[in-house]
Amino acid sequence: MIDQADIAAHSIAAHLGIPVVTVALCLIMNEDPFQPLWGLDPTPVPPALTPANRHWRSLATYLMEPYVRCAQRYRERVGLGPAPALGDFWSRLAQISQQPEGFDFPRLLPDGFHFAGPFCNPSARRPVPFPWERLDGRRLVYAAFGSMVNGDLERAAAIAEACDRLDVQLALSFGGSRPPGALAGLAGDPIVVSYAPQIELLARARVMITHAGLNSVLECLSAGVPMVAVPITNDEPAIGARIAWTRTGVVVPSNACDAPRVQAALEAVLGDPGYREAAGRFQRAIGAGGLGRAGDIIEQVLATGRAVTDGRVGGPARDLRA
Repeated sequence: MIDQADIAAHSIAAHLGIPVVTVALCLIMNEDPFQPLWGLDPTPVPPALTPANRHWRSLATYLMEPYVRCAQRYRERVGLGPAPALGDFWSRLAQISQQPEGFDFPRLLPDGFHFAGPFCNPSARRPVPFPWERLDGRRLVYAAFGSMVNGDLERAAAIAEACDRLDVQLALSFGGSRPPGALAGLAGDPIVVSYAPQIELLARARVMITHAGLNSVLECLSAGVPMVAVPITNDEPAIGARIAWTRTGVVVPSNACDAPRVQAALEAVLGDPGYREAAGRFQRAIGAGGLGRAGDIIEQVLATGRAVTDGRVGGPARDLRA
């Protein structure tokens, strides 16, 4: 099993005669002429063949070129022959994504591509203490910004002020970047913790305020919880665009994350049941999660040595927005 982002390892496995299954842990990288390449925020939404998208595709291709050239040299040296396109580096037996079907823009995908759903195993997580006794019965808003870019005190203050104005209870996790005491005095006296039991909190939350990291977004969809997304870096703007496209949440630009805008986004998500209904459709489609589905596909490859298809030959991803 090789991550889709690692194009070199697929060629090494092919040279050694080892069957390969491609696994997409991040947003899928499969090319489509109407979309920017992986991780780039499409303009407009849904994507179209615009000058902006042509520019971003050209830039992404340019940035990938050194890696592709290195892999091509290796393939020539060991007699594999060139890979004409990026997708030719990936498995022809099975490609498995932890995105649920529908959480992407309509695009053409190869036969043998599978939207398995999140590779999340809640039972494998260590218990995280939380002051459950402080929950007071108000609508719960859970806010967390992952483990990498989560130390912005101004953003925390804006979120706390917005929640205080709406009379909802806020639980805020800072992922260990700051001690809870560093956020003393936030409006509304929110519950502030270094780490939070995210799965358990999502079971109670009405909305999650998130940086739009893929793992947190998938956990929201698995719980049927709509989002207010504040994308910050990396592929988060592209994930935020998919949240807006699927109407599973509202996006607030990180450079405009002030209390009035967060309040307006929360009011929209809390006041319109369509957002929770959209998240609920993904929850039902995900079911028990993608680990079992992925395992079944991989075992079928091992048992047969043949491509595992789902009956879709070059067809578009199913649209779960309706």
